[in-house]
Amino acid sequence: MKDSVKIINHSGFWGDSQFALKSIFDSNEKFDYLVSDYLSEVTLGLLDKLNKHREVYLRDFIDHLRPFLGEIKKRKIKVITNAGAGDPELLALKLRDVLKELKIDLKVIAISGDKLSDDTYAYTGAFPIAKALELYADIVICGRVVDSAVTLGPLIYEFKINPNQFNLLATGSLAGHLIECGTQVCGGNFSGNENYDLSNTSFPLLTFYRDGVFSVSKLSSMSGEVNRFTISEQLVYEIEDPCFYILPDVICDFSQVCIDDTKDEIIVSNVKGVAPLKTFKTLKIFEEGYRLSAPFVLVGTNLKNRATKIIENILTKIKSDKAIILDDYRIEFIEDEQRLLTVLNISHSDKKILNQIAGEIPAAALSMYPGMISLLGGKAKATSLMKLESGSIDRKRIKIFLHEEDNKFEFSEKINQFTEKITSKEFKCAQVNQGDYVISLRELCYARSGDKGNHANIGLVSKNIKAYEYLKRNLNSEQIKNYFNHNDKVSIYDLPGVYSLNIVLYNFLDGGGLSSLKLDSQGKGLGQEILSLQIKSGEHYEQ
Repeated sequence: MKDSVKIINHSGFWGDSQFALKSIFDSNEKFDYLVSDYLSEVTLGLLDKLNKHREVYLRDFIDHLRPFLGEIKKRKIKVITNAGAGDPELLALKLRDVLKELKIDLKVIAISGDKLSDDTYAYTGAFPIAKALELYADIVICGRVVDSAVTLGPLIYEFKINPNQFNLLATGSLAGHLIECGTQVCGGNFSGNENYDLSNTSFPLLTFYRDGVFSVSKLSSMSGEVNRFTISEQLVYEIEDPCFYILPDVICDFSQVCIDDTKDEIIVSNVKGVAPLKTFKTLKIFEEGYRLSAPFVLVGTNLKNRATKIIENILTKIKSDKAIILDDYRIEFIEDEQRLLTVLNISHSDKKILNQIAGEIPAAALSMYPGMISLLGGKAKATSLMKLESGSIDRKRIKIFLHEEDNKFEFSEKINQFTEKITSKEFKCAQVNQGDYVISLRELCYARSGDKGNHANIGLVSKNIKAYEYLKRNLNSEQIKNYFNHNDKVSIYDLPGVYSLNIVLYNFLDGGGLSSLKLDSQGKGLGQEILSLQIKSGEHYEQ
């Protein structure tokens, strides 16, 4: 058994840098595994829509990997990816053809079984990946495994982790969670990175040790920064309740995680886990009507009023043609002193009606107010409205298969302990005594945000323990509700190990992902917005 395993993630989403692998291999860094995470709920929905349920896999994966297959063979690097999406077997077949063409001998194993139907997927775990590695796979192509599984799978294999070693499984899962978004843990998208060199931000290098702790670092030849704050910000990214981060192989407790930055490398430890649920999460993707996104730019004065009237006049004109209800729409603005970007997002069951609305927007340049200078890409067109619906399924109903050339093996799960019920552990917010002292969150913490289905998740990482204690005494859910004008539930969770709070705004995203009519449909900008929230307190904060 090795003393340590080194893993690099080269892709945090579908659309990550085309130069990632070149930068990684040019660095001459030694590592054992190359992993990639291409899938989000939105990505899977887009792939399904673009390919009409057929050949639903990431073609980019082969294009990215092809120039480096010889080096992968030479250096005996193993590759794990979820680029197989809805058709891992087909992607494996295409990759085998490329390997034969290049005369490179690498064993490719695909893992299937998570696609339950044309429009429904189950989120599966890491143990089938470990089994593929036991079968001497050089490249493992998965479908809709959870993001962290592409990292946990190699760790299970290398360190012989069994299904009942829940703390180790949770630690490996956190390691996977920290590197799954690629450059984000190396300073990319970090809310305190103004002074970082981000010209060629590094992809993360994970070093996982046999004793169950790990470190995350950047490649020395690339830019960026890894410190306790970049790690903590990624830790709180899209986790909801940190005491119960639910995965197929384990339920993780990240609340007491320790980050030791006093040594030559930053060590992460103290991750706890308990038995998984008896169910897998499922995702259903389906079309329901159509949507139109129509941006235009105005210049001049009184811009919001003009833009709103333009849209209202157009909708009135369309509705007067017949008995049409056009109630499901949003108007959003981005402005400076004399320019306004207006975006109309609207949905309807009739594609023709939406295209009529799109046709009237350029006509407004002559028939309404002066100053319309751009439609940003020309006349908009209605497209299918995709919706996502989460659910669950008894894990015993899922059959996982490993595919090696013409051979097919059914994977037999050996998990025998399960958690029956979980109880959320929300932070008990203080009753804030408002006073004369005012301070913005920007002075106290960093923030990162994202989505969990229809819910928005905002993690606040305090700049020091003093700021953390001040936040706990002076921030509550009512302030957050008022700031975002949100009428539904807001929960705050505590992560004392990393001096952080995690905020969940339930049902905030107007359906979320592909179905939301919000401009920020995945809540990615909420972290930057919340940093401007000002706390009024009777307690002065000493810097």
